[in-house]
Amino acid sequence: MALVSSASGDGKTATIRPIADLLSGIQSGKYGFAIGLGANVEVDPKEAKSALSKLRGFVMIASHDGPLPQAARVVLPACAWTEVEGTYINQKGIAQVSEKALKPMGETRPGWSLVADLGKALGYATGWRKLADLRASMPAEVLGKRPADVHTAEPVAAAAAAAPAS
Repeated sequence: MALVSSASGDGKTATIRPIADLLSGIQSGKYGFAIGLGANVEVDPKEAKSALSKLRGFVMIASHDGPLPQAARVVLPACAWTEVEGTYINQKGIAQVSEKALKPMGETRPGWSLVADLGKALGYATGWRKLADLRASMPAEVLGKRPADVHTAEPVAAAAAAAPAS
């Protein structure tokens, strides 16, 4: 989870910031709730767990264990990257295309699908019913520089939505 997306007051736009900003906001009491996608962090795992434990609610969507799922109050099981089709933007901003190699295990679902359903349940419906819907809605700042014919299927790096503590 390298980036944080914080919903603005209009409910339609978001800003992208480092996860360290989210942790700082949690420590200061700015955020009371967060939703995360992924299991890895680019900060000290102990620091992340300490900050996240201060949230009133923290939901993680993850395919494997790590410091973020361990700190969550609820963990929703996502497919691993080998279990879904996708184009992933790595930390260098390079698009990497992958095909589904394995059948998803148990009750896992693609992370984007879990985000869509959770958003709908919280009153922030995305309108994503299929992967093409998600691809069409991704803003340029999240997609980064990529070939025109490549679409991003899984928002692996841009993953947490934080809500004010009020």
